Amino acid sequence: MNTCTLVRSGWRVVAILTLAVVAPASHPQDLSEVLPELKTVPAPDSIRAGLRLSYSSSVASVPPSFLTIWPDENGLVTPSASGHGYTQVDVVGLTPQVAGLNVTAWQFHLYTGPLVPVAGGQAGLVCHAGGGDWWVHPQVLAKVRDVSESGLTILRMPQRIGTTTHSVLRIQRETEKARHALSYDLSTGYLVYRASTVQSGDNTLATQMFFAGTRQLALPWAGETLPAWVARGQRLRYEGTQAVTVWGSGRYSLPLSAEVEIVERSGPWCVFDQTVTLGGGGVGPDTINKATLVTGVDHLSGLCLPVAGLLRLEAGQTIDVDPVTEARVEVNWKGRLESGHPGVTFRLSGSVFWSETTFDAVTGAAVALRAHDGSSSLYTAETEVFLVVQPALPPPTPLLEITREPTTGAIALRCPTTGATRVTLWRSTDGGRAWVALPGWEDRPCTGTPVVHVEERPAGAAWFKASLR
Repeated sequence: MNTCTLVRSGWRVVAILTLAVVAPASHPQDLSEVLPELKTVPAPDSIRAGLRLSYSSSVASVPPSFLTIWPDENGLVTPSASGHGYTQVDVVGLTPQVAGLNVTAWQFHLYTGPLVPVAGGQAGLVCHAGGGDWWVHPQVLAKVRDVSESGLTILRMPQRIGTTTHSVLRIQRETEKARHALSYDLSTGYLVYRASTVQSGDNTLATQMFFAGTRQLALPWAGETLPAWVARGQRLRYEGTQAVTVWGSGRYSLPLSAEVEIVERSGPWCVFDQTVTLGGGGVGPDTINKATLVTGVDHLSGLCLPVAGLLRLEAGQTIDVDPVTEARVEVNWKGRLESGHPGVTFRLSGSVFWSETTFDAVTGAAVALRAHDGSSSLYTAETEVFLVVQPALPPPTPLLEITREPTTGAIALRCPTTGATRVTLWRSTDGGRAWVALPGWEDRPCTGTPVVHVEERPAGAAWFKASLR
C-alpha cells in the first residue's frame, strides 16, 4: 500500500459510491520526507476512524494589476478564475502504520450558495498514520526547532482563526515566484491554515484554507465489518449511461462503465482501483479515467456496507446531516430488488443536486447508482449505472457449528448471523420430531456477528438447529 499518495475519483457526479470527475480537491502537503519520524509513529489521539475535518477554502487567479485590464474591441473583459467553498477530509480507515482518507471539495453555487460538490473534487489519500499532510503528530511537532533563514521560517506563534486562537507551528517557505505557509495546531496536530501564492505567466495563483472544525460521523453501522467478499483481487463491473442536457442544444447520452478491483483490505476499510470509461458516442474517442480510492465502514461514501447494518435501516431514516455543507443522507427506499434480495437506497441531496445508491442487503454491495447535477446554469447531467458483474461470494459458512469439549463433555454451538437480525436456537431429544427453543435463545436480536451457546453436560442424545430471520 503506497503512502501519502493522492488519488482522484473518476465519475462525473458525486454519489454515495464515488461518481465524480471534478476540479481536484486540495493537494496535500506531505512533510514526512522532512520529518521522517512521521513514518513510524501511530496516529495521534486526535485522529480516529470516522473523523471529519472541515476547511473553508478559496482560490483565485489574480492578474498583475486590475488597473491595466482594458476592454477588448467588443467591450468584453476576461475575468480571472476564482471560487470559494469548503474542503472536507474524512478518515475512512486507520491502522498503526497508515490512514485512508477521502477528500471532498465543495463550492458555493453561483459564488453565493448553496454549497455543491465541485465537479472533480473527490479524491482518495493513503498516508502515514502519524501524519504529514492534514495533520502532524504533536510529539513530532514538539521536536521541530525554530528556523529563521533566507527562504524558510519556522516559528511557534498564536494564530486566530474565526473565534479561536490556536497555538501553532508555522512553516513558511519562499522562492522567487512562490510563497507557501502551513500552520499546525501544537496540541491536536491538525492542519489549521494553508496559503500559497504562485506566479504563473502574467498571473498569480492564490489559495487559502482555514480550519473550520471537526466532527465524528455517527453512522448506524459503526463497529461492524465489511462483507466477507471484500478481499484482494475481487472485481466488480458497472454499466450505464451519462446524459447531459445543454440549454439550447438538446440532450445527448453516452455509455458509461466502471471496472472496480479490490487491491487491499484492512479490517473495516479497503483500497480499490477504479477504471471509468465514458464512451465518445461515435463523435470522439472514449475518455478513460483511472483512480485508486478508499472506502469503509466509517464512511458515507461506499462501494459496500455491512449487511446487518443495512437490514436494520428503515425508509425515511436520516443517516447524516452535515452542518457545514447542509447535505443530507437519508434512506429513501427499502424493499425487494429485482433479484428478490432485500435492498436499501440512500439519497445524498442538496438544493440543486442529488445522488442515490442502492445496496443489496444480502451481499452488501452497491448495485445501482443514480445522480443528478443541476449546479451549472448551462447544463444538467444525469448518471445511471448498474452492477452487471456481481462479487464472487466466498463459500458459505455452515449455518450451525457444533463442537464438544472432550474432557468436560460440554457442547458449544456457534451460529453465524450475517444478514439476519433475529436468531433462535432449538433442541430436540426425540431425533428431530419435536423441537424446543433453548432458554434465552428464542427470537433473540443479533448484530450480524456469530452467536455462541454452551451447554455444560447435555443429558442423553440431543439434536440442535438454528433459525434466522
